[in-house]
Amino acid sequence: MSITVCGGGHPCAYKNPTGEKEVQIRNRDGIRNVPAEKICYIESNNRKVILCAGGEKTECYGKIGELETMLGDGFFRIHKGYLVNLRCVKRYGRTEVSMENGEVLPVSKYKYRDFVRTYREHISRAKEPQSKEEQHEDNDKHTE
Repeated sequence: MSITVCGGGHPCAYKNPTGEKEVQIRNRDGIRNVPAEKICYIESNNRKVILCAGGEKTECYGKIGELETMLGDGFFRIHKGYLVNLRCVKRYGRTEVSMENGEVLPVSKYKYRDFVRTYREHISRAKEPQSKEEQHEDNDKHTE
């Protein structure tokens, strides 16, 4: 696994030794690693990004576009200021997305169609049965 070294106080994403994606945040409180799956959404405000994860909001300097690229699949930019974890979307409408944590975020009218397509693909992939190889790996994890 490759680990990216973060510089300049900006957040970065990498895979930890177990292969799970994490975001490393540096701010005045120190360095913190946040598993990508725990991130509900990321908000951009001026030159800062705010990660909402596990009921907490953590702020640091950074660019939402860089985090969007680093996190990749499973996240979608619904608005210039919001990147959401598709697993945390509870429901959506033409102008807003309701998240599992109860927050309601705006959806850009220009992003709506792509969001719906991406979200539906995400849901259908989540419902697909695992391949035999993945099932075997899961069984190995449960028997250890």
